[in-house]
Amino acid sequence: MGFGRVVVPGHGNKSLPVGTIWNILRQTGLTVAQLMELLSMRRYTVILTPESDRRAFNVTVPALPGCFTWGTTVAEALKMARDAIATYLEGEEDAPADDSAIIASVNVPDSVPSVA
Repeated sequence: MGFGRVVVPGHGNKSLPVGTIWNILRQTGLTVAQLMELLSMRRYTVILTPESDRRAFNVTVPALPGCFTWGTTVAEALKMARDAIATYLEGEEDAPADDSAIIASVNVPDSVPSVA
């Protein structure tokens, strides 16, 4: 079975040597079908916010308005997020890209002085 040339983005006309993909598959233990599935997946940012009692995690997907779910553990919340995103995107011809979210952290003092 022959495959076309594999071009490495950002490296002009350089291409991967013959057999490179097979070596990657062999080293990772992936099948061609698994690799193709991974390459066709979209990545979305999800935000997990613990409930005040820490018994559940609320999940929001900034790139998909109205897409939210929850789970009792981080692992369950992430699984539920994958399911919610897949359901949200069902039948979508042009799925929204996850390029609008900016995730950042800020530091604030432990106590804010009162203004008199």
